[in-house]
Amino acid sequence: MVSSQIRVSIKKSPTLIILTAVTFLSIGLYLLASNEYYRIGFPLDDAWIHQTYARSLSQTGKWEFFPGQSSAGGSTSPLWSMLLAIGHFFKINYFFWSFLLGGFFLLGTAYLVEDTVRRVSPQYHPEIPWIGILFTLEWHFVWAALSGMETILQIFLTTLFFSILISQPEKYTLLGIIIGLSTWVRPDGLTLLLPLFLKITLTSSTLKNRLRNFLLSGLGFTLFAVPYLCFNLIVSGTSLPNTFYAKQAEYAALQSIPFIRRFFEQFLQPLTGIGLLLLPASIFYLYDTLQKKYWALASYYLWPVAYMAIYALRLPVNYQHGRYGMPVMPYLFLMGSIAGIEWMSNQKKRKKINFVLQQAWSFSIAIICLGFFFLGAWTYAKDVAFIESEMVETSRWIATNIPASKLIAAHDIGALGFFGSHQIIDLAGLISPEVIPIIRDEEKLAQFLDTNNVNFLVAFPNWYPKLIQGKRVIFSSKSTTSESYSIDKLTIYLWK
Repeated sequence: MVSSQIRVSIKKSPTLIILTAVTFLSIGLYLLASNEYYRIGFPLDDAWIHQTYARSLSQTGKWEFFPGQSSAGGSTSPLWSMLLAIGHFFKINYFFWSFLLGGFFLLGTAYLVEDTVRRVSPQYHPEIPWIGILFTLEWHFVWAALSGMETILQIFLTTLFFSILISQPEKYTLLGIIIGLSTWVRPDGLTLLLPLFLKITLTSSTLKNRLRNFLLSGLGFTLFAVPYLCFNLIVSGTSLPNTFYAKQAEYAALQSIPFIRRFFEQFLQPLTGIGLLLLPASIFYLYDTLQKKYWALASYYLWPVAYMAIYALRLPVNYQHGRYGMPVMPYLFLMGSIAGIEWMSNQKKRKKINFVLQQAWSFSIAIICLGFFFLGAWTYAKDVAFIESEMVETSRWIATNIPASKLIAAHDIGALGFFGSHQIIDLAGLISPEVIPIIRDEEKLAQFLDTNNVNFLVAFPNWYPKLIQGKRVIFSSKSTTSESYSIDKLTIYLWK
């Protein structure tokens, strides 16, 4: 028994070594592109929010954006901020630690997918882990790994969940734990309860087993979900973080778009890359499972549909390369990979023309993956340059030139909070929940700023055309990166 386990570990070790090498090569190339284009940084201002909470937690042991300011509900992902806090505690460079964590979870995602495919499809047993490599080069995942955001951690947990659900039966307590843990990353982790419910309902042989499995998974889920609920109630007074409500309020106007259009637009981002071929293959695999009456496996497809429907209903946005929908991509691509392997395996017994089709399909996936990988590197570099030249540079100017006693109102608070020490009114409502009810009403926002004696306003002019009328410009970004995003330069206005 022991010798067989040793042989298995030896056999698997080259897979892990190869995937590790390709993972850190891929993130290395993206960082090189970023540095050559402008400099190293994060492609989202929100990444600096996590860094600010992480630094505060490591230095004071308190969960707050600013010492003494009620702002504890501004982080969507407490677990990600806590992981970042480890780096701050040990004085590790925050870029290095964030990218190391992202690379680790990207590697973990690729390894889980490779291992799952080998378990589900015995006919797939190459020396080189091609499918795992495909995932380490998928541009959405590399971008997420280097975004400084929790997205890659949620991608990893979602992949871990489905890997166990599909290939390792009777792990109900562990599956419940993963779902509970994922809520600490993003509230949408709760949606994983749907496939778990379907798994237990459709595969439990007796009512007694079904009740037992529900109990086991419920205990695992409760172990982490209840503390998460209590955490939010303590820090923000609500069951979910402020960000959950603020984002929905900010983009409520988009709900006027017909739902069916909003729903299908959620699937556009998975198609920009290998999903162009793997998503149709995934749908084919669903058809195949239905024909074979694999009801549980087929039912799991309800999850990405429900997940995207929820976002289409409550937060119908596709910006930042569809980062909210990225957790569904590993599942869809995994199913597409399994479908492709089974199709190619079956075709070997048929006409020679099918061999040509197999090679063409495989070659096309490789070309699409590499093509989008390099396009993604350029996109990542541009995103970093925009945040660094607009948000970071403006925040550094404020930290140097505006007295710390002055009150600032701003829509993007991440870099502003990390590099400065000013008290902030958050126009996005993340750390200022009182803004949420009036988040799109510029007249009421102006009254709110006057009531709170705000001194300076930091905003992109085309975001608040009424709010900035008659206000004197104190500073404007000198960068040209905003032009490619059709946004005016970030500007500081004297409010009063």
